[in-house]
Amino acid sequence: MYARTYIHIIKEFIMATIINNPDTGTHSSGSGMVFGILIAIIILAVFFIYALPSIRNAGSGTNINVPDRVDVNVNPTDGGNSGNQ
Repeated sequence: MYARTYIHIIKEFIMATIINNPDTGTHSSGSGMVFGILIAIIILAVFFIYALPSIRNAGSGTNINVPDRVDVNVNPTDGGNSGNQ
């Protein structure tokens, strides 16, 4: 009886425990990762095309000079014969 238990203890000490997990059953071809990378590239392209230039020009602004008075006189000053001789 003692010999049998010693052999059992030695087998447990020497043998490694192997756990075989069952396969999950999903074999992905990686298409999700490809679509994710494409979407990330598109988002970065849109950022560099539209957002980055507007962020760079946000502080500078556009200066438009508007005069205080605008002369809209439509009557010619030389009696109406400007350009005709």
